[in-house]
Amino acid sequence: MQSIQLATLDVEGLRTRLRKMSDKELQKKVGKAARYMVSPRANMGKPPLPTFVLQLEEARAEWRRRHPAESDEKQNSLDDSQKRCPQSGR
Repeated sequence: MQSIQLATLDVEGLRTRLRKMSDKELQKKVGKAARYMVSPRANMGKPPLPTFVLQLEEARAEWRRRHPAESDEKQNSLDDSQKRCPQSGR
């Protein structure tokens, strides 16, 4: 049985590419693809590969860097909902 050897991810190169993308590209090309690649469906129920998780984290970090007010508002609304229903997380 052959195994697939994955190349190591160049994080700085990824960050540079993400910075050069428009918001639309960041959402469509990277965000949606990375989100799918870490999903249980894409991984047949197995844990996602760390490379894909890192790509999603970097895309989200770039989005938060560009849109700090939106990210703060989202986090605040999540915090508020957890205060209302601490057991369920809603």
